[in-house]
Amino acid sequence: DSDDDDEDERRGRGCTLQYQHAMVRVLTQFVAEPPEPGGQLSYLLGPDWQLDITHMVRDFMQVEEPRIARLQEGQVLVGLELGMTTIQILSPLSDAILAEKTVTVLDEKVTITDLGVQLVTGLSLSLQLSPGSNRAIFATAVAQELLQSPKQEAAISCWIQFSDGSVMPLDIYDPKDFSLSATSLDEKVVSIHHDPKVKWPVIAAETEGQGALVRVEMVISESCQKSKRKSVLAVGS
Repeated sequence: DSDDDDEDERRGRGCTLQYQHAMVRVLTQFVAEPPEPGGQLSYLLGPDWQLDITHMVRDFMQVEEPRIARLQEGQVLVGLELGMTTIQILSPLSDAILAEKTVTVLDEKVTITDLGVQLVTGLSLSLQLSPGSNRAIFATAVAQELLQSPKQEAAISCWIQFSDGSVMPLDIYDPKDFSLSATSLDEKVVSIHHDPKVKWPVIAAETEGQGALVRVEMVISESCQKSKRKSVLAVGS
């Protein structure tokens, strides 16, 4: 019993509560100055359009107070402790701050209320002219979910919903903090296997069937377990 107690105590010390994560996007307008003073500015696509330049400035972004929050790969903001700071975009040519956004980290606890699960067997892409500008094209990607033939495989796409109503893709969270397991509810119809090249379990079709065929569990990492009994954070199907 004492060995079990020591193990439970070690596990209980393994982790602390995390602050929520947030996706970061940088939007801007491209403007051309008029050739003569007093002329009107010329906007790319129009004054109502903003372009996503996150991939262009990610190497020039920083958090003013890194003890309060940090940026992961220039795209995910992670809170570290209570406080207020700013995300800054620095000029690549000088120390000038081109843009900044205030960020506040609060201590309002939320819980995971749902785990959304989607099987992805492929993607379809459609293109159409934007109703707002004849110089812009909307590209829409839609996930295909139907397994068409035996042994066809599907990837798992997951997102989590919190008690405050916010929804985040599971991919932005560090996989060392949790594990994702999938169980076939009818092994005659679908099977589950793990591919080392893929982050999450892979689903494969066996025979015809339909309905809720896969159960997915998000489990807290082993080092964070407070006992030998698995702590399930969320379940989806």
